[in-house]
Amino acid sequence: MEHDITYDEDCECYVWWHNGSGMCLTAENRTAAEEEVQNYIDSDIYPEDAILAEGEDEVEYYDDDMDGDAASALASVGWGTDEDYGSFSEN
Repeated sequence: MEHDITYDEDCECYVWWHNGSGMCLTAENRTAAEEEVQNYIDSDIYPEDAILAEGEDEVEYYDDDMDGDAASALASVGWGTDEDYGSFSEN
């Protein structure tokens, strides 16, 4: 199947156009670009999925679960522990 792929001289890359949105490809020739697009389609990824709305920031999701208590977390980032700062009380 032939897809709507053009070569963009300014970006020096092939661009896949779908539903009015474009996506730069890493392929170095037209045949490789067709294969790359087919891989995206097989993975259910389309150019409009990669577009951010105006003013929208890309969101990265992190696993915020701690594997220990707060004191060990602070110690592991180099902030020391309560004992390092003279507090020995059990709060």
